[in-house]
Amino acid sequence: MRMFAVIGLQMQATAVGWQVYALARQTMTIEQSAFLL
Repeated sequence: MRMFAVIGLQMQATAVGWQVYALARQTMTIEQSAFLL
């Protein structure tokens, strides 16, 4: 059961990171947005 909780948290963190990266890319170059992350 604990394994599913860990997997769920990793998936959520990945989704949030992806959204932040996508928003940063709209206003900056890829290098600048990757540097901020």
